[in-house]
Amino acid sequence: MAYIGKSPSRGVRNRFQYQATASQTSFSGADANGLTLTYTDSLYMDVYQNGILLVPGDDYTATTGTTVVLVQAASVDDIVEMVVYDVFSVPDAVSQSAGGTFSGNVTMAGTLGVTGATTLTGGISGDLTIPDKIVHDGDTNTTIRFPSADTISFETSGSEAMRIDSSGNVGIGTTSMTTGLELHGTDDNGCTIKLRDLSDFATETGPTIAFQGKDNTESIKNFAQIRGVSNSSNNGQLIFDTRTGGATAEKMRLNNNGQLSITANAGSAFGLTVHNDRNNSDAYGVLVKTGADNASGTNFAISFQDGDGGSQGAITFSSGTVSYGAFTAFHPCIIPDADNDKNSTANAYPYGTLLEITSLSYTQKDGANTERGILYNVQKSSSAKSKAVIGAYSSSMNGSPSDNDTTETNKHQVSILGDGHILCNNENGNIAVGDYICTSSTSGEGMKATSICATIGIAREAVTFTNSTAVLVAVEYGYRQFIPEDIEARITALENA
Repeated sequence: MAYIGKSPSRGVRNRFQYQATASQTSFSGADANGLTLTYTDSLYMDVYQNGILLVPGDDYTATTGTTVVLVQAASVDDIVEMVVYDVFSVPDAVSQSAGGTFSGNVTMAGTLGVTGATTLTGGISGDLTIPDKIVHDGDTNTTIRFPSADTISFETSGSEAMRIDSSGNVGIGTTSMTTGLELHGTDDNGCTIKLRDLSDFATETGPTIAFQGKDNTESIKNFAQIRGVSNSSNNGQLIFDTRTGGATAEKMRLNNNGQLSITANAGSAFGLTVHNDRNNSDAYGVLVKTGADNASGTNFAISFQDGDGGSQGAITFSSGTVSYGAFTAFHPCIIPDADNDKNSTANAYPYGTLLEITSLSYTQKDGANTERGILYNVQKSSSAKSKAVIGAYSSSMNGSPSDNDTTETNKHQVSILGDGHILCNNENGNIAVGDYICTSSTSGEGMKATSICATIGIAREAVTFTNSTAVLVAVEYGYRQFIPEDIEARITALENA
């Protein structure tokens, strides 16, 4: 009888043999060889009695899958034999030689070997292990490679174009990165990063480079950003923002004309510091190149304004002459601690108070006096016509960024040259324009000089006193020896000298 089984190693049919007892009709359980009778479909089973094939239904019934019942009882020692065939159905298969398509899922417990191109539709679920590289079909010199552990590279035209190393550093045009992102190239095209804003045109809009990090609450914040924005349809500018008080705000702008503006917050530091710390032969400060090529006319090099934009003065030049207006020079002087708390930023004296030198100090460098760093120790003028007068009090330097030692040395500004004011009284009468001003007998106050003496300024306004109260008089500062012009005054001055 022809049959198809599972495989010879697992058996394509089973044979069960029983030796009957007297009048036995039902056969089940273990046979003479210890095999337990079982079948799936009685159509695939043959039953023999003493070698004679019995007819299903007429000679026996088999419905339970475990028992065969004879219609006529068997005699003692009859041999009843059942041959059970395995049920086999041909599966949905793909031809080895012709190929085909799997419409369902296919699971491999081992390795799948593929020779030739592989087309995948619908993606890959799970991990995909690749020994070296992924090659673009039809463009074999464009690949994604795994050149070493924890490293991935990208090749175009047969050469590596980009790499991500084991530290997460990204290199474009280089394989040796030491920072998060490095771009190496040999020309403008190879070393250019382009940011493009595709939104509709509007002024003050454009791409931004943001610098972020965690604040003290572990929240991610913008600490600074650089914006490239438009200020007209064809012009652009760069804006630099930094974070202050919980929000980023503009601090510097470079416009399309090359003009740079810096906006600093209130604080104890200068808005712009230039640091070039080497020596006097190869380190310089600020160079200003402006004005006409032949320096003709009035050329503004530096202009000074207050916080509201009000003009305070300027440095100009014309044909080789540098001019300063309005100009006042000062000395940093040290005020007695008894007259001012060195930790206070308040003014020590009223503006215009006359001061005189008591001794000298020097600024310190590495624990020693500097060669030319003279500091004057001063006090309020103590006598009339003092030769030690140095100038008029201006303002405190305590807490100023101009000197790191201001809060330790009690430094203050004392005006010595240029325009300003001196507190004057009526000790020598009213003051006219051009009168010389010297110290009076009242501490810190000036008066009109009438005899030979050291003076500290020339009056630039007339003042008529109504009482002895000192008032501010506009002067041109400067240390000079006063000698009365008229002969009689000179003689009198010599007699009184």
